[in-house]
Amino acid sequence: LVWTLADGISATLATPAPSSVIGNTLTWENVPTTGAVKIRGLVSLPEPAPLLASLVSRASLVNPAAGTSVSGDFETVATSAAGGSTVTSANPTITATGVRFGSANSEVQLDVRFRGAPEGSVLRVDLPGLLRLETAVPAAASVSGGAVSWAPSKGTSGAAKLRLLIDPSTPRGSTLTATATVTGTGGKTASATYSILVR
Repeated sequence: LVWTLADGISATLATPAPSSVIGNTLTWENVPTTGAVKIRGLVSLPEPAPLLASLVSRASLVNPAAGTSVSGDFETVATSAAGGSTVTSANPTITATGVRFGSANSEVQLDVRFRGAPEGSVLRVDLPGLLRLETAVPAAASVSGGAVSWAPSKGTSGAAKLRLLIDPSTPRGSTLTATATVTGTGGKTASATYSILVR
């Protein structure tokens, strides 16, 4: 687990204690499959301080053995007004799941789900060159090369199922990685990767 704090936020306490801290980046190694991390931070605004400041931090969970990663943005809105407070809000979260192994000229399915996104958020999946889109449910609004995107969401959550074809020329031992991203208002994003080993 890697948590990169925005410029202007410094960690004063983290529970559990991170394995390492380098600048504004806190890292926890070998985390369990479920759990939570709490970070207490100090916000320092530049002078002259703006009335409102948006500070965006990013958390990433990487599993090299499974070939997956998930990341999300977290916004801290700070005010310099008298009696002001800071509020941290989680933004979109997303998951991408599917089989871990496949063979050349075979089909695989990728399931993408997101939640916590503002209405009007856009879902996009970027496919590598050797992984081709066969069908998508719901139908994609745009397909350009390996970039597949859907119309802006009408709610705070959504899902898509993609049937993909592994190119017949894909060599054994190749790892094909797709990236799913949901972008909310203000450009805040969450992303997840899905990797398949060709054998």
